[in-house]
Amino acid sequence: MAQPSAAWPVPPAEFKRRGLSLERRGPQRAARLGPVLALLSDALLLDELLPRLDADSLVRLGSCCRALHAICASQQLWKALCIDACVTADKRGEFTFKGSWRCTLLLARGRRGRDLAVAVADDQHRPRPALLLDGIAPSRIYREWYAGHVPAALLEPLWPPHGIDRRPTLSADEFRREYEAANRPVVVGGLLGGWRGVERWQPAALEANYGSRWFKTNGTDSRGRCFKMRMSDYLAYCAANCDAKPLYLFDNRFEQRVPEMLADYSPPEHFADDLFELLSAEDRPDWRWFLVGPARSGSALHQDPHRTSAWNALLTGRKRWVLYPPDVIPPGVDETLIDSEYYAAPDALRWFLEYYPRLPPEQRPLEIIQHAGETIFVPSGWWHAVLNLDAINVAITHNFCTPRTFGNVYAELLSKPSNRSLCRDFVRCVRPARPELPWQAVDAACLASQQQQQQQQQQTSDSDTDSDSTSSSS
Repeated sequence: MAQPSAAWPVPPAEFKRRGLSLERRGPQRAARLGPVLALLSDALLLDELLPRLDADSLVRLGSCCRALHAICASQQLWKALCIDACVTADKRGEFTFKGSWRCTLLLARGRRGRDLAVAVADDQHRPRPALLLDGIAPSRIYREWYAGHVPAALLEPLWPPHGIDRRPTLSADEFRREYEAANRPVVVGGLLGGWRGVERWQPAALEANYGSRWFKTNGTDSRGRCFKMRMSDYLAYCAANCDAKPLYLFDNRFEQRVPEMLADYSPPEHFADDLFELLSAEDRPDWRWFLVGPARSGSALHQDPHRTSAWNALLTGRKRWVLYPPDVIPPGVDETLIDSEYYAAPDALRWFLEYYPRLPPEQRPLEIIQHAGETIFVPSGWWHAVLNLDAINVAITHNFCTPRTFGNVYAELLSKPSNRSLCRDFVRCVRPARPELPWQAVDAACLASQQQQQQQQQQTSDSDTDSDSTSSSS
């Protein structure tokens, strides 16, 4: 088990000796960047100027001096350029990853010669830190490099995992009595018996069976569109990438493009009583995801949509889970964004590197490592983050609502105006099928919500009237 340490490791001696922030005005900075670029702050140079350059401009700027060469080789800059250049109108990523985003883009555009030779040479020396010279913002460059090269041992828990039971076997009745009723997380073994996916979803088999098929990733282009990749291309990316924030295959529509995959698994009986199954396919919110990710990929701290519960079955690799109960706002979560953003926290790797090591004992999460063949139950409303640990990690997950969690889900749907249509459809479909649910309380809550909405509308109307009166009198 890794030993507790600072959030970011101490940079190498040469990095520490040479690194100076761009914000520090001085002759070193001007000598490295030139008199014009030396006037720009870190934010202007790294966040505003460089992301606006095209590939040819980055190549030319990077050839001016060693300092700019180091900055212009940023994987993040070339990743954005490559995705924009190679994602088609129908959101397909037409590229095969070649060890770095710069090489990938140059090869996709048919570039050869010196530019490609320089990119290949840089990739061969990437295991050591990028060139860091006097006048260059060291922490920014070093953190991007380190996040893509963090030693595997430092992704392991710093403290003994605790608070989550691991049950090698657990019957459906025992699960409902001991964990679902108590709204407690648990990791269960032995639930994947009979799944074809246990063999067909191993990395080599995935490429053989589904290599030419398209799957949705969480990567986006400059217009915010998620794009798809061929399975073979994505597996090649997993094997070679050193991204600070790796692409994650996170597909909620895989059954439409690859319907035969539905025969590769079946939901365990422990989670079979799902009230959302009563909705039509058109009305049902997203609930099923096929997941493949490399080491360092994962999901930021969040609560699952509509306060549903979830099960996640891992077929290959290992996943590191941290969980907080529903009534705790985890460290790093921006409370002002909880109601407006699904992810109100830093990405998973950043959270584990920056926040987790500094947590005092009273703020530490429940934590566990999930191994291949195990299924984790995430109860309704629980905060959780996931970090993939092995080279390839393959899982399937479902969100669901049982009669025990119906009250939580209904209250969440009722509380948000954006969910009113779904809330009406949910009640309309569930009421006749499950008359034993507490419909009297549901009707009372619905009436109270309607009255509250009417009061808010009246207050808004009165406020507008007062505003108009004031304007007229002035």
